[in-house]
Amino acid sequence: DEVENTDNRFIKIKCWLMHTGENYNKSDFSHEVIEKAIPTLSYIPVVGFIEDNKLGEKDFSDHRYIITKDDGKVRRKYMGSAYGVILSSEDNNAHFETKICNDGIEREFIVANGIMWNFLEDSSEIINRDIIKDHSIELDEDSIEGYEDEESGVFHFTKFSFRAACILGGDAQ
Repeated sequence: DEVENTDNRFIKIKCWLMHTGENYNKSDFSHEVIEKAIPTLSYIPVVGFIEDNKLGEKDFSDHRYIITKDDGKVRRKYMGSAYGVILSSEDNNAHFETKICNDGIEREFIVANGIMWNFLEDSSEIINRDIIKDHSIELDEDSIEGYEDEESGVFHFTKFSFRAACILGGDAQ
């Protein structure tokens, strides 16, 4: 959401990681559950998958996984790369802020500071070109606890750990 470039090795970023309440994918995160997960933000990678968008420009794309089968076990393999990192708990300034989203609804978000590496030119050129990028959070699947509300079909998280912050492109839905 905010970009600063005072050291030519890095781009400083501020990430609006996730919001409280119900998400588009019918999952729900309370303020308290997100707050308990804040310590797991330290040093998670900022990841993405870069390819040409529908305008023919290099852009971040989507969560990019391929499904593989190893020794009879189905496995999801992430195809993107790390382009930066959320800073340590001492430096990431993780806190909650509210903002009005594109749909006009005000939501409470957990935000944190990170850096992107300029050494990886495609990613830094995209960030400097667009300034603001959507993204999605990756959760550690082994850490997830919660329950599904049978009536609404909404999954309510009661525990989770952060795994990565995934940068999305303009074509991602």
